[in-house]
Amino acid sequence: MRKMSEAILSERLPIGNYVVERRYMVMALILENLFDPLYNPLLGNEWTHPTEIKKNIANHLYANLSPATVALAGRAFTESEDAQLNSLLAAIQAEIDDAPVVDGVDIPTTLEGVRPAIPDLAASLRAVMRRAGPPIRLSRGGIKSPNTPSFFYFVMHFEHLFDGIPNSGVRVVFDSSTQFDATFEDLVQVCINATPHILLFRGHPPLAFGLKAITGFEVENSATEPLLQIADFNAVGARKAFELALATDKPESLSPALTYHLGFLAEKLRGGHFNYVISDHLARLFWDTMHHYAAE
Repeated sequence: MRKMSEAILSERLPIGNYVVERRYMVMALILENLFDPLYNPLLGNEWTHPTEIKKNIANHLYANLSPATVALAGRAFTESEDAQLNSLLAAIQAEIDDAPVVDGVDIPTTLEGVRPAIPDLAASLRAVMRRAGPPIRLSRGGIKSPNTPSFFYFVMHFEHLFDGIPNSGVRVVFDSSTQFDATFEDLVQVCINATPHILLFRGHPPLAFGLKAITGFEVENSATEPLLQIADFNAVGARKAFELALATDKPESLSPALTYHLGFLAEKLRGGHFNYVISDHLARLFWDTMHHYAAE
């Protein structure tokens, strides 16, 4: 499998690398829901865009919220009960009481703005979770999973990778998952069928609708599909590399496989075909780990 990966790289064929840190994605869900100006009148429309302040608040919450509160947030945004969301507000406010302000934003005070709208927010979350039929089929928890925004980012990245190449006919091939097969198929189809339009956001690939390069979506099984086997091989390697970064006691030397995967990830960082939705904390650990073993 490693030889097949190296052969693909030697032919300069792009291999994308997408890593999502679940704890950090929960922080993003907190920002996107509790700091949404639709439900929080203390905030303006600039909070609907990805900004440095939102990123800094997400990293601050990441560093200060307990595992119990992170788990509560996961339940609150999937089960969407009023009591859970109110409990989440109280837990966040209590746990950042010693450092409540980030970039001039008083987080506990700002969170109070959403409290009167908790019933409406919970109702909207439940409506999304329980919606049946077109345009997008959903399994429980699917639309709020970190996998969904990561996959959408993946689709946008590879749509633009083929900009300017006529009749490229790209088909997205997905390793079958009962939770995501239907949702991802519908998401791609909605993007293909939509009225052509481009939305630009600083620091992110343009959001394209009415896709030109990507023409379809297929579900295959990695047990029989060689290219998906390569994807699995590199995905497992990426997970092990990040686990190494998080490890307190690092080994003095690495196995040849893990050495290869660290080099592979470093190559992706240089080549640009990657998306790491991770905290600043994990990014620093990962960078330090690569430098540590590269120096040996």
